[in-house]
Amino acid sequence: MKVLLVDDESITLKMLKSIIAWERLGLELLDTAQDGDEAYRKILVEMPDIIISDIRMKNMDGLELVKKVLELSENTKIILMSAYADFDYVKEAMRLGCSDYILKPVDEQELERSLRSAIEQIRGKAYEKKMKEESEEKLRMLELFKYMRGFGNKNKIVQNKNRYGFRFENSALLLIQQKSDSMDEFDSASNMELLGNKYAAALLRDVAADRYHKKCLVFEDDAWFLLLEETEEEELLDLIGGIIAVFHQELEMQVMVCFRRNCAGLDELPVAYEQVISLSKYGFYIGDEQILGYDYNCVGQEIDELRRLGIFREMEQAVLARDKESLYRLLEEAFELSTIYQPGAKQDIYDFCNKTLYLLKKDISYKELLEYQSLSELKQFMKNIISGIGDEPHAGENKKYSKPIAESLKLIEERYNENLSLDEISNAISVSKNYFCYLFKREVGMSLWNYLTTVRLRYAKKLLDETDLKAYEIAFQVGYDNPSYFSKVFKREEQMTPNEYRDRKKS
Repeated sequence: MKVLLVDDESITLKMLKSIIAWERLGLELLDTAQDGDEAYRKILVEMPDIIISDIRMKNMDGLELVKKVLELSENTKIILMSAYADFDYVKEAMRLGCSDYILKPVDEQELERSLRSAIEQIRGKAYEKKMKEESEEKLRMLELFKYMRGFGNKNKIVQNKNRYGFRFENSALLLIQQKSDSMDEFDSASNMELLGNKYAAALLRDVAADRYHKKCLVFEDDAWFLLLEETEEEELLDLIGGIIAVFHQELEMQVMVCFRRNCAGLDELPVAYEQVISLSKYGFYIGDEQILGYDYNCVGQEIDELRRLGIFREMEQAVLARDKESLYRLLEEAFELSTIYQPGAKQDIYDFCNKTLYLLKKDISYKELLEYQSLSELKQFMKNIISGIGDEPHAGENKKYSKPIAESLKLIEERYNENLSLDEISNAISVSKNYFCYLFKREVGMSLWNYLTTVRLRYAKKLLDETDLKAYEIAFQVGYDNPSYFSKVFKREEQMTPNEYRDRKKS
């Protein structure tokens, strides 16, 4: 178990280190801090099991530290050190969930007793119960978001509705997604253990804490989803502005926030989920907005139009690549989308089919299309047209990716060790950068920068296998300016350091 010591007096920290036989108690001194702010930053990097802290400190006192730590983890045990004059503070800390307190000057036997008690609590039934409750809470959140994605069981959610302690009526759903315009920006964000780390979660909870008592937070597919109880538009926009600002200030990260307000209840959550996903996918047609809201700056019909435009843009690329599988999928999406259009929807789908036939260079007039009076007949006709497309665009070549993505992959292979920017890549392949990011993720299955990381590591492993270059030299060769960060990325992806990888290959 790991212990963090916090006191604004260096002599007290030295004394605490020396008076306890830490190893004999099965404890490890993780670090020290001289005020609450410094302690909190270190806690966000690595959560200790036990914290021993003074109450009165500059910047952030022990009481505020207790609040923040127990918001992150109810399982961490906190022992406060106090003078007699701090008794009111001690009472408040114990009410918040502090484990114990001891008086200054610290008596080593009293401190050891307090530590042993904390260890027993951590190892005991109370700890197991809390862990079980946390696990059940996470499962409920995952079940809720699974339902929102269209895969979960609504009856199960309804049965557990009271256990969520959340009013789903008139709730708001937010999607928070990272934006990176260059590999260096991505690496900077990744150096904070990526968007889904505890630090980012703590930032989101802190920003929302003052306004919203109840909130559901889940990280999936490189984005945060934050579900909030009923809120006014002005208040929500203020919160979103705070989220964007704090991610920029604390993580040096640009994020985009898409939202939907006034969800009628559980039944409407899957619809809200699809709406914020659509905004994140197709919002780039609007411009470089950082905030996109359903019925705020994007009305429902506008989003459907954006989706239709996005589908047609993909259809263009699929036709160029003679990609039948994608053409069938996009056709299904276009017809599915036509079912939710307002008046004029039928004409829209005929227009879509007419444009697709033009791309396919089929000599079929609009008048001939109108002879298929039902949408099911029209769809079957289009499927028959697609089925007649040759599988290979060129002699013997079977393309897996559309032309823009294939060109970008080639560019990455050639220049993986440079600080490639999104502008450079999108200009080279003549596609807008936002549309390119969406298309890349859809076809390759990961973001551009995650893919570039895998390419860099592939070449790094090749150099580790075939040369005697040192790890820091390899880091520079594959595009990393910081060898320490390269080692962290390598270990995160390969579960071993570069040197361990080389030693294992040799043995």
